[in-house]
Amino acid sequence: MNLKRLLFSFCFTVLCWAGAMAQNCDPWIVQIYKQQYNAVPTAEECNIRNYNNGSWNSYEELTGYIRNYKNRQAAAKPSVTPAQNCDPWIVQIYQQEYRRNPTAEECNIRNYNNGSWGSYADLTTYIKAYQTKNSSTAKASVPATTVKLEGDPWIFKAYRELYRREPVALELNVNNYNGGSWASYAQLKRFVAEFQNSLKNHNAQIKTVDTANGNQLTGLYLNGEQVAVALISKNGGGVVAAGGMNVVSAGGANVVAAGGMNVISPGGGNVVSAGGANVVSAGGANVVSAGGANISMHQNMAGLSFGGRYSVQSAGTKVIPTSGKSALIIR
Repeated sequence: MNLKRLLFSFCFTVLCWAGAMAQNCDPWIVQIYKQQYNAVPTAEECNIRNYNNGSWNSYEELTGYIRNYKNRQAAAKPSVTPAQNCDPWIVQIYQQEYRRNPTAEECNIRNYNNGSWGSYADLTTYIKAYQTKNSSTAKASVPATTVKLEGDPWIFKAYRELYRREPVALELNVNNYNGGSWASYAQLKRFVAEFQNSLKNHNAQIKTVDTANGNQLTGLYLNGEQVAVALISKNGGGVVAAGGMNVVSAGGANVVAAGGMNVISPGGGNVVSAGGANVVSAGGANVVSAGGANISMHQNMAGLSFGGRYSVQSAGTKVIPTSGKSALIIR
């Protein structure tokens, strides 16, 4: 009986707390969060200054500002790699034996004697057996695999309608589109077109290669020559690492070739994958995928980041406007 009373008291307290939070929040904010995210806004989310500094003219406009705020919050979250949720021994063995972090699938302990081993040496043997088995299977024509990207649904929709294709990871970063601020889908669509037109006017091209950790290695080219490289998160297009040496350190050189079976690790020398399609140059500096993307990661290659179009162009820095107040920064 006392347990029932205690549970009732706890639930009543939680309900009162949620109700009190909603009561101290703008009604439109509460309603939009319930409709869009099926959640009660937190105290921080109730702060009206998060949404165009507390200024809006309609319910639809506020919805757009809240969407922008949530997108910026999502883009700011650090990318979580599979290695962070993996058995430490598995991570260590993959780093020692294959010079890379294991993928999410490779972190599944049931791959190795159904999750049972008696020592570090035993686990090493099981991992090598697993990789040998997978390598043999891979040689028999594996269907093409690509990284599944996540981001704002409106951005996906705009690229499908305007260009009949999916956006790459870099194009999913909301900061490309007026610093992540738009009031409606129509306005976002105009920013997407402005971004792509700016790339065309600067004779700029984006090339990508999927990596073993699920992100995209991205090269930026001007007039056919690569000028920057970055490792871009598959979740919202955030920059995981920028610049040649940083990208290699972050695991960007662990590239999964088209077909999903050829993994190239950094420092591999002159490596030719099965079938001879995918080549890494001496020292692991250049990655050539079967899709034709030749992305250099040498130590002097500049990095790529997001900023404002009025950023100071100091020595070694180049600013390429994207849309609205946004720009790509090369340095």
